[in-house]
Amino acid sequence: MAEASRGDGAEDIEVVDRPDDPSGPRYELRVGGRTAGMLVYQAADGDRRVLLHTEVGEEFQGRGLSKPLIEGALEDIAARGGTLTNHCPAVGRYLDKHPEWERLVDPEHPGDRRRG
Repeated sequence: MAEASRGDGAEDIEVVDRPDDPSGPRYELRVGGRTAGMLVYQAADGDRRVLLHTEVGEEFQGRGLSKPLIEGALEDIAARGGTLTNHCPAVGRYLDKHPEWERLVDPEHPGDRRRG
């Protein structure tokens, strides 16, 4: 299970890959040990992940937590030597602001290039 941890000053934030979760594969964002959000994906051919949907729980919204969630997922994909296909508007907006991550986008299967 891949895991990335960072601190936001007051609380510990970690992103955990849950590929075998019964509700489907996802990256899970935990804040202070509590599940705060998720980035749902599908495993595709090879090491490609199809990023589908990002969600942050209502009580955690407005704190900029989608950023560490997306960063943690991208860091994990990069560490695996994988690529991504994006269908998530939040990830698309993040990629627009951080073009250094574009290297992970699969050129044959880039996904929906509309960025919400």
